Amino acid sequence: MCHCRKIKEKLVAEQMEFRYRTATQGKAEDNANHRSLKSLPYRIIRSVHYIAVSLIFICLLCVSSAEARDARQNVLILNSYHRGNYWSDEIMEAIEDEFDKANLGAELRFEYMDTKRYKPEQIFTHLKELYQHKYQGLRFDVIICSDNNALSFLLQYGNELFPDVPAVFCGVENFDDSMLQGQEAITGVVEQEHRTSMVELGLALHPSVSQLVIISDQRSKKFSRWEDLTKQVPKFDRPIKLVNFSLVDLTMDELLEKVDQLGAESIVFIESSFKDRQAAVYTLKESASLIRQKCKAPIYVFTRAWLGHGVVGGKVVSPALQGRAASRMAIRILRSHPFSL
Repeated sequence: MCHCRKIKEKLVAEQMEFRYRTATQGKAEDNANHRSLKSLPYRIIRSVHYIAVSLIFICLLCVSSAEARDARQNVLILNSYHRGNYWSDEIMEAIEDEFDKANLGAELRFEYMDTKRYKPEQIFTHLKELYQHKYQGLRFDVIICSDNNALSFLLQYGNELFPDVPAVFCGVENFDDSMLQGQEAITGVVEQEHRTSMVELGLALHPSVSQLVIISDQRSKKFSRWEDLTKQVPKFDRPIKLVNFSLVDLTMDELLEKVDQLGAESIVFIESSFKDRQAAVYTLKESASLIRQKCKAPIYVFTRAWLGHGVVGGKVVSPALQGRAASRMAIRILRSHPFSL
């Protein structure tokens, strides 16, 4: 009996201890939950603060990027010809190289006017409309134009399309100051070929020559590029005949037939030979290879890119030097505030 009572008392004590532990643990959990609930608003506020700071930082970055884009200088390059034209390709490469070295961060926009394939009178009005829509709302800081047709376009439409934007030209032949009459914000680099001194050199090296053959894209009766030479012909030490093989009037095959008839009595001067009467366009490499295969007479050229294609040589003009000189002038304009030519 006594033993049973002791067992009962022990069981009651264990139950009371379990209830106490359970109550104590529950109270501790309640206190922890209470503390957790009390700290919740703080955690929310802290998270909102972090989000706000992050959003402000992102906004500042966006504004900074937009300002950087707005501050970036814009340069338009008007190329008279097409990509793949040996002359203008060298000019374009030189322009890019000079701007890379200058490290201005300027954005260069290249426009190829394709006037070897399409005559200026056919394409200029279309190009004007294109540029008008394409660059509406964009102001250029300087324009570089390569060769005569690009300059002609700029003189004709520049004030309307790009008012008050300074311009630099290069590769322009037969330049005269009157071409820029009334234009105060245009300057550039003139392409000057030494035709007379080249002919004198050729005649001295080939004393039996009596005929100068010019391959060009001008009509047979139009020797505007050779006016100075035609005046000098009577002064040479022997009678000299001046002949023009024009691809305006000939196909390439017809030109090659004529070239095939030439011999030691002739010197050939190549002005250009890239587009024939049927509007077929040839690269420099193609043209040089075709003419060299047929021509037995010595060939002189005026442009550095022809060297290495079976020609004698001559006093050559470098398109790369033209492009570099024009680029440096344009970079000088961009660095001056306000611009100065």
